[in-house]
Amino acid sequence: MRANARVAELRWQTGDGHTYTSTDCGSLQAPAALHTYQARGTYQLTLTAVWNGSYTYTGNGITPQTVPLGEVRIAQTRAYPVIEIRSILTPSP
Repeated sequence: MRANARVAELRWQTGDGHTYTSTDCGSLQAPAALHTYQARGTYQLTLTAVWNGSYTYTGNGITPQTVPLGEVRIAQTRAYPVIEIRSILTPSP
């Protein structure tokens, strides 16, 4: 038997009304999500990973068959303190 699983979706909920989704984890050079908080405070940041998988079995004269395992969601929430914000001046339109 052989099993495989992969992350199908990542969903970040920032605690201030924004949600970002991605199909990959990103990297330091190309993050999967970027967010700037507008006010100090402690926000409940939630990351949900959606996994998909399947397994393939064979043996004893059985033709190989692949069976989907379905979707599994794993979510974790953490308090995220924002203690500093910065203002950016932009020219008016």
